[in-house]
Amino acid sequence: MAVDGASSAAAAILSSVLENIKHLPPSSPANSSSHARPSSRPRFDQTRLFGRQRPVHDLLGGGHSADVLLWRKKNLSLGFLSAATALWVLFEWFGYHFVSVVSFFLLLIVVGLFSWSYAALMLNRDQPPIPKLEFSDDVVLKVAKALKTEINKMLTIVHEIAVGRDTVRFLKLAGTLGLLVLFGSWFRFLTLIYLATIAAHTLPVLYEKNEDVIDNLARKSFDELRNQFSKLDTTILSKIPRGPVQKKE
Repeated sequence: MAVDGASSAAAAILSSVLENIKHLPPSSPANSSSHARPSSRPRFDQTRLFGRQRPVHDLLGGGHSADVLLWRKKNLSLGFLSAATALWVLFEWFGYHFVSVVSFFLLLIVVGLFSWSYAALMLNRDQPPIPKLEFSDDVVLKVAKALKTEINKMLTIVHEIAVGRDTVRFLKLAGTLGLLVLFGSWFRFLTLIYLATIAAHTLPVLYEKNEDVIDNLARKSFDELRNQFSKLDTTILSKIPRGPVQKKE
């Protein structure tokens, strides 16, 4: 009985995966670009990679962070990458420890401010313009509310994956974790963060500048993958005998 139950569960999972693949929306043919598009229709209304319906800038959150990632503020983007590279070289090549470096810079700041304040007091000069730092109740509540919303969204997604209601997200999560396991065995943690920073500052802007070419290649790849799965299902998987799946009430 245990073997039959395991076989039925495996058959149900396999059927769910195949159904998700079969019901993927077909992409538009490659020669659809030959038809004239209305000039008033924005480019991002087309079928894009992963079903994207908004511009890349909006998907990255908009605002200053998206401008930096897409190199619309080149000075900030270059400064951020330079700082990340300097930190990576400092910790990985020279072998400094994070806590030691942070403590050293904090010590320099504290000693400098104290010396400045003491010298100003002795020489009857103005004190250094140090603002009083404190968080208001409104700021704390807004941050807590935003964190609560995002954490609840993540917990909902995890729950849907755990109970087997979202096969597509399960496959995405499993693939992402598998890649992290693979890359984690190749690089150290700080190097992974640095590579992720480099990717965040290069891949979005490259995609934004070449989105038509990348989307066409992605559509062709998805079509080929769908065809291969259909052939596999027709020739092999559909011929595997499956036991009846009993629904639990």
